[in-house]
Amino acid sequence: MIADRRACFQMRNLTFQYPGSRSCALSNVSLDILDGLTTAIVGLSGSGKSSLLSILGLLWEGNDIGANTVCYHDGERRNDYTTLTAEQRTQIRKRDFGFVLQNAFLLPHFTCEDNVAMPLALRGTPLAERREVARSLLVKAGLSADLGKCLARNVSGGERQRLATLRALVHNPRVVFADEPLNNLDHYSSCRILELLLDGRKSAVDCESSESVPRTTLIVSHSLHDIYSRIDQFLVLRDGRLVEGSPFVRDQVDSLGGIPGLRRLMEHGAVS
Repeated sequence: MIADRRACFQMRNLTFQYPGSRSCALSNVSLDILDGLTTAIVGLSGSGKSSLLSILGLLWEGNDIGANTVCYHDGERRNDYTTLTAEQRTQIRKRDFGFVLQNAFLLPHFTCEDNVAMPLALRGTPLAERREVARSLLVKAGLSADLGKCLARNVSGGERQRLATLRALVHNPRVVFADEPLNNLDHYSSCRILELLLDGRKSAVDCESSESVPRTTLIVSHSLHDIYSRIDQFLVLRDGRLVEGSPFVRDQVDSLGGIPGLRRLMEHGAVS
């Protein structure tokens, strides 16, 4: 039951404005994002989706939010984003977070295998062990072992995005942030990436303790038809603000007319 889950992220009156901008990217956003759920962050272009993902993922280095405005619960402690040191931010990203961004950002002169294993390298995992883990994940994803030996610069766009997805998952993060992971991909590649991102989300394992933990996934995507049936709840943003009632569980969105109702929420802030 959703009501029984604890908060993974808590936001209270989050307002954020980029330096030099005349308008707020986010205005008075208050909500809890619960452990173990897949949440789609949806809205029209410029509604604040990527800004919210960037702040939650500790990718924004500025200190432009108020105290106790954003907190992350890692299972043991409550981390207030405004009190974290640079080293603490880095450690949380390396240990708990995985990222799939609009650009795959692979290292072109490294092999595909070593690109996938990069988060393990950053954690100090020995070379042989991290390559073994990466090879296993490549096979599980339906990619050939030969591909793992290729330089990243020599593979197709769809393969690059699948490799970026594997890189986000290789260290079994507690939270995955996916910003338009299906961008410019064909239907087959989109389906494979969604399988990787979402189908195994309930069996994430903390490498440090072998404790089974639920994975929290936040996904920004315009491909609503591809992701709709796989989403637990929808967080709808409009002009940097939460649409009233957000987040909506999928049963609620179904009762509003499904994807057409969701689009009306995105455009008008209401279904009618």
